[in-house]
Amino acid sequence: MAAEAGGQAEVRLRRITHPARIIVFLVVIAVLLAGSFLAGQALTSPTDQALRAAPDAVPVTARVETRVVSTGIRIAASVRAGTTVAVYYGGAARPAEATPPEPAADVPPEAAGAAPAGQKPAQKPSEAAAGTPADETVLSDVRVEAGETLGFIRLIAEISGRPVVTIPASVPLYRDLVVGDRGNDVRALQRVLVDAGHGHIRVTGTLTAADLAVFTTLYRAAGYALSTIGDRGPGLARAEFIALPAGGLPIITIAPVGTGLSGGTPLLSLGDSPATIVGRASVVQGDRLAVGTAVQVTAGGGVPLASEVVALGEVGTDESTGGMGRDVTVRMPDDPEGVLTAAAMIQILSGDIGTEGAAIPVIAIRQDERGSYVRLARPEGEGPTPTAATDARRVDLTVTAQAEGWAAIEPREDLPVGTALEVGP
Repeated sequence: MAAEAGGQAEVRLRRITHPARIIVFLVVIAVLLAGSFLAGQALTSPTDQALRAAPDAVPVTARVETRVVSTGIRIAASVRAGTTVAVYYGGAARPAEATPPEPAADVPPEAAGAAPAGQKPAQKPSEAAAGTPADETVLSDVRVEAGETLGFIRLIAEISGRPVVTIPASVPLYRDLVVGDRGNDVRALQRVLVDAGHGHIRVTGTLTAADLAVFTTLYRAAGYALSTIGDRGPGLARAEFIALPAGGLPIITIAPVGTGLSGGTPLLSLGDSPATIVGRASVVQGDRLAVGTAVQVTAGGGVPLASEVVALGEVGTDESTGGMGRDVTVRMPDDPEGVLTAAAMIQILSGDIGTEGAAIPVIAIRQDERGSYVRLARPEGEGPTPTAATDARRVDLTVTAQAEGWAAIEPREDLPVGTALEVGP
């Protein structure tokens, strides 16, 4: 107690009872760690062995290929069919009260519809198409072909032995007509004659001998005479006209001769809107085109046909591919061989489309003061690549076109298709 009171208390450490055991334990741990390290250095996996055995640089090669290198545009496309309208034969004329004809002095017999020698004679209503029973309405002749553009005041067919002439659907022809008949139907018919090129016709609303003479000439050229309208003389039978929705439409189909037309069968179908060629362009391709741009259309790699862009769609996502782009619509070109079908593999071409030939990836081309060249791939087992100046595997070349990562080159005997080229330094 006195020692504690006079100063600090003395601190004593406990003595380790077995120091030798601690030393042995530490030595064992050190030996185990050293053994594990040495074992890890001595053991290697097959992967490590392969990596250690591999060369420092893996050679990258490319090959000479045959392909088209083009700076122009190629767009896969297909035929989009146009819409059509069916044209039906109207059948018998509706009965109508006859308007007494105006006196027509000195009307020539031919102008009045008399049949010259060698032509089919005029028929009475009971014999003409106007009086043909429904079950006898048969297409007996065709005077036009599919593909023709159909206009007005044109004799296009023969039905049950009588001719059929085209008029616009806007002409309200509801009766048979003879010289002297008056009405809006006559006035509309006279306007059609004027529009068809008969400038001498006067639009008066009264059928004249001059009006009738136009049809007499038309009938005579085809071997017919005008129908006889009852006891009123030669005239225009309503049943010998067929109404078209518009002029200038192409004929798509025509019923074959012998077809009965009384059961709802159309005489012909017309193209209401033309067929077109439609393709899906990328955003970049679409930006290089405009309405009116001259293009070419080819089917199956055949002869290109001249056309032009008529419409460009809005940029959007293609539902089938998920890519961005826009529809390009081009006019259906003249196709004399009939190759542009729905099943054909069609392409829209614009600009320099190039030709098929030898081509190599751009990354395989090297350049120095001597120009462009490639280096043939190093044979297996060959040593380090020599410099370009002394490289026996160097092949100089001439690039003729470059697009989309490929370069077209002039043909060389020492660079045939399939030749392996070295890529990289």
